[in-house]
Amino acid sequence: MAQVLFDKDKTKIVKGFAILFMILLHCLASPEWYTVRFGEFDNPLFARVFSTFKICVGMFTFMVGYGYAFSRTKDLRYSWEHVIKLLIPFWIVLFGFTLPLCDNIEGGNLLKNMFGINSLLNYFSWFVYFFIYAMIVMPVFSRIIDKRLWMAVVLMLGCYACQVAVHTFTDWNHNDFLTALFNSMMQSPCMILGYLFAKHKVFERVPLPNSKVVVFVFSILCMGLALWLRFVKSAVLGFSLSVFYAPMMIFGIVALFSCCKLKLLSSLFMKLGELSVYMWFLHALFFTKPIRAFYQPLILVSDNIFVVTLFIIVLTTIMALVVKSVVDGVTRLIYNR
Repeated sequence: MAQVLFDKDKTKIVKGFAILFMILLHCLASPEWYTVRFGEFDNPLFARVFSTFKICVGMFTFMVGYGYAFSRTKDLRYSWEHVIKLLIPFWIVLFGFTLPLCDNIEGGNLLKNMFGINSLLNYFSWFVYFFIYAMIVMPVFSRIIDKRLWMAVVLMLGCYACQVAVHTFTDWNHNDFLTALFNSMMQSPCMILGYLFAKHKVFERVPLPNSKVVVFVFSILCMGLALWLRFVKSAVLGFSLSVFYAPMMIFGIVALFSCCKLKLLSSLFMKLGELSVYMWFLHALFFTKPIRAFYQPLILVSDNIFVVTLFIIVLTTIMALVVKSVVDGVTRLIYNR
């Protein structure tokens, strides 16, 4: 029997798929954006079909927990180093691409935007505060789970209970900090599950047939089923079902690339995964209200929304390569001092 190999390369591939899904989501499932420019797609079903790509959120949060399981120290120093690694590219995009085009940004609001707590200056910056939150709680969560496996379920239910409490007893929609708390609690179960899957090598324990054709078909069906289930039902009583769909999608991807030689696709998605954080922050430039009037004309190269979407992916990839080279230089400067 063949076996799933979930190594660093597969991690990049998964993130590559996730960032591609994210860009497709934001380009094709946002009526405010595409009905203004491409009115022929003013169809609720069109938006709903492409909203299934929101599975990318669960994939990214799952991978936060999954990756944390391989950290050597699992302490706040490790957390601090990884938070800095995320903030450097985010701040370069924020101060280099966004702020020069904005007027009258109050200091308090700017501070919140610097950590993603307010998304005025980057519509998709929620991952910044979620990652900081994850790096704060995971040293504690991981120790609790390592001692008693069943406590993972307690932690997941506890986070869900906090989510329900914030939703029920507060005006969270009108408070940036409560919104951040609500979203962090909503995404926590998927993160905790990711840690469990990595710690106990769940993916690697699943046997696969030796036939590459069978594995290929099975993997595609697994990925398609995850998207279809996400289309049918995304949540139950506010509990995100991505906790089930994201691992299913990730398993399909990893099984496919573990057993089938897809060198070109592997290289492509590994590169996208390597650039995923940069692409995340950079593609937001085309959708963030205070600055989109400047950036959107750069991508309107066609009257076809699918051509524009493809162009956004290519352009964002090129921009990410440039910004990553700057970030690498800044990082070397900081750590070589």
